[in-house]
Amino acid sequence: MALSGLAMRKIVIVLFCILFGAMNVTASEGDLDGDSILDSEDDDIDGDGVNNTEDDCPLLSGISIQLEIGCPDYDADGIPDHLDWNRDGDSWDNDEDDCPMTPGTSKFVLKGCKDMDGDFMPDIYDDDADGDGIRNEMERAASTGLVMYDPYNFNSVPPDFDEDTIPDVLDDDADNDGISNINEIAASRISGIDYDYLDDESTPPDYDNDGIPDGVDEDSDNDGWPDYIEIDRGSSVTNEKDNPHDMYFGVDTGFFYYGGFTFGEEYDGEAVEFSLSGLVDILTEELVIPLLLIPIYLSLYIGRKRLYNSILSEIESTGEMDTLNDIESKANKLVKSRKLKVYHGLVLRNAIEQKENLLRQNLHSEDSMFREEE
Repeated sequence: MALSGLAMRKIVIVLFCILFGAMNVTASEGDLDGDSILDSEDDDIDGDGVNNTEDDCPLLSGISIQLEIGCPDYDADGIPDHLDWNRDGDSWDNDEDDCPMTPGTSKFVLKGCKDMDGDFMPDIYDDDADGDGIRNEMERAASTGLVMYDPYNFNSVPPDFDEDTIPDVLDDDADNDGISNINEIAASRISGIDYDYLDDESTPPDYDNDGIPDGVDEDSDNDGWPDYIEIDRGSSVTNEKDNPHDMYFGVDTGFFYYGGFTFGEEYDGEAVEFSLSGLVDILTEELVIPLLLIPIYLSLYIGRKRLYNSILSEIESTGEMDTLNDIESKANKLVKSRKLKVYHGLVLRNAIEQKENLLRQNLHSEDSMFREEE
């Protein structure tokens, strides 16, 4: 049954009276040291082992035995704190000690404060307070909801495989083999070989040593020609001296028209190519093509290249995962309808995967920065 408002008020008044009475009893019958003996009857009120008649600080428990007996003595040197020139017992006098009640060995910025790693920098100003080689903010950033790393505990250290003072979870190249973690993972997916980004001996091939594995690199030999073009034309993707224009007769058999009055030999996907290699590629693309259809195939070739470059530009410019999914669906439909070549589709898929990895990395970096700000 619910109590009325009047009944509740009566109960509160009774409880208050009981509490007030208890407080008066405690005040009048004090027991400072909690030994169940009232202070009025206790020979040692503060319970420090010194009789009240001999205790210079009868209401303050202490262990001092010099100058004054039974007074607080923080460093246990026998001298009471209020008469001790060095209260915390470190190497600094009180008037020089920036932390007079905390023993310490610091010498820089602050004197006599805590310095757990012994580098003479006080812990509160030390970038690596525990001296484990990992900066305080790095240890905090490497922590997760399941694992917390303590920047003030030498034995609490996040994994750092390559010992570059950057924890593995924050290190773009955890094994320091010159190839980023993301690229090693991407190379594993493409090649089917499991490359371990925490093992510097498990490294995907990188012919041109540009830090991008050959399976992910659009130009593995760094000769200026995309791999998919060289594969299509039959030149080597791992030989910078071999490209589609040098395949026949040992001489350069082609050039590019860049527009206006500009011509050159450097590959440009937007330029118009005039070359024996390009002609052979067109003539043999569908095995046997009547010469009368060459203009049509030239038009198709240029159209496909422009369509491919257009989709590639969309991939490079977008910053949304959903947009990448739409672009992938679009590219698949174009390949099925033969408006794009299969190798175009494969290259676009690789570009989408790289963009997805980059967006995830950016998101992880933003999360890490947000945790550091918190």
